[in-house]
Amino acid sequence: MEDTIYQGRTSLMNYAVLIGFAVILILMSALLFIAPDTRGAATGGVMFGALMIGVAYLNVWATSFTVTSERVIQRKGLLSRRVSEVEVSDIRNVQVNQGIIQRMFDIGNVGVSTAGQSGVEIVFSGIKRPQPVADMIREQRKRSPE
Repeated sequence: MEDTIYQGRTSLMNYAVLIGFAVILILMSALLFIAPDTRGAATGGVMFGALMIGVAYLNVWATSFTVTSERVIQRKGLLSRRVSEVEVSDIRNVQVNQGIIQRMFDIGNVGVSTAGQSGVEIVFSGIKRPQPVADMIREQRKRSPE
C-alpha cells in the first residue's frame, strides 16, 4: 500500500522579489492618479503589477509535489498537465540547492535523479524547508527494496 509522506507546493515566498517589485510598482503608479494627465500610465502600472502578482500566484497553484512510500511525483500545469514520476527504488541522488534569498526565507529546491538519466529528473522548486523534504526522500530510498 502506497502512503503519502509529503505533499506540497512551491512557496509564494519563492516569488518574494517579484511580488515586492510589483507592490512597489502598484504603489508608485497609485501616486500618479493624483495628476489628471498621468492616469493612463498609472492604470497601466497598477494593472502590470497586479498581473505580476497573479502570475506568481498561478505558478504556485499550478505546481504540486508529492513523496509517497513508492514514488516521487511532480505535477505542473493549469490547462495542460505535465506529470513526472520517479520510483523511490530508482533514486540515486537527492540534491538541495538554496540561493541567498531562498536561505533567508528557508525555501529552496530539491532535485531527484536516477542512474538511468543524466541530470536531475524532478525538481521541487521553491519549497518550504527543503532539507527535511530531501531527508524524507532519502529515508524512503533506504526503506525501498532494491
